[in-house]
Amino acid sequence: MIDRETFDTLADEYPTASWAIWSDDFPDEDCIEEDPTNIRDFLAEQRERMDPNVVFVGLNPGGEILAELSNFHGIGQPMSDGGIYGKYDQRLESYIRLAALTGGYMTDLSPIEEPDAGNVTLTDSDYESFADQLCILDQAHYTIICFGNKVFDALADQTGADVTDGPLSLRTFTATITDRSVRVYRVWHYSNWGAYQHKIDELRTQLVYIAAESIRDARTILQDKEVLGDVTTVVDELADGATLEEAFTGWETEYEVIVGKNRPRLDAYKDGVGIEHEAREQMNMRSHLLFADAMFQQGDIEVLVAIIPTGNNASKRRTANELRDAIFTEHHPLDVPVLVIEYDRDC
Repeated sequence: MIDRETFDTLADEYPTASWAIWSDDFPDEDCIEEDPTNIRDFLAEQRERMDPNVVFVGLNPGGEILAELSNFHGIGQPMSDGGIYGKYDQRLESYIRLAALTGGYMTDLSPIEEPDAGNVTLTDSDYESFADQLCILDQAHYTIICFGNKVFDALADQTGADVTDGPLSLRTFTATITDRSVRVYRVWHYSNWGAYQHKIDELRTQLVYIAAESIRDARTILQDKEVLGDVTTVVDELADGATLEEAFTGWETEYEVIVGKNRPRLDAYKDGVGIEHEAREQMNMRSHLLFADAMFQQGDIEVLVAIIPTGNNASKRRTANELRDAIFTEHHPLDVPVLVIEYDRDC
């Protein structure tokens, strides 16, 4: 949620600002984004959906920004200079929606409108402007997702942070910017094509990975077991419309475990990793968690992956909050590591 004053300040003062929210019809004919002058009013009505803790950062606008908050919202309109406005914005929108990261703040580090990134030189004032935007958003912690190395390296240099290489070709660091804690990731740029097309497929996986909630080092366990890529592939398949049976190819499905007089079943199992896919109620998810903890105590699984499609009573946010709340830390404490992933099945 963003208040109207913050929304207007960013829209008025920062030409590259926008939000990771698109109309349901984007990028089809007659969608709101077809006339960029409509985007500000549309986004103003979406403020309850905005998540200022997540910030997407590009290098610079590849062409003229046609209206306030229209950056990253092009539908491929031809430009007077022969270019195409927002040529790859549809791809970006679908990948952000897949990972259930809709609502994040979006901006470019440099305001220079230039199609060739090699002609863009970042300055101290660019960094200061970015830091000012974080101040206006006024959050204690940010997850910052940088498209490409140039933006990421600039932020790392400015903060003096130590960069580490992560799984899925990610690069990351933690730092503080204007006394605010930030976790910064480098993902592949969404405009890659041709010989770099493989990076586009990996970008989908990178965003799902970043968006996941990791409880009790579940993410690290999956990395060490070298099955994290398999898990994110399952999510990709489900988002593309695959059935559970199709998505769980290579996994043992309907995996039954004896717990006392109960015989709970995991939707999928492989190498100590259990998966539960919950498309209905949060109450069902609580039951999955309790049985998964019993399986963990018995040594049947080492980690649980909870996969939840958007638009249901169950959700990633509710599940992660409950796992950290008193109900599952004091009253009925759980020990099982859990990775909670949410995806949009309409992508």
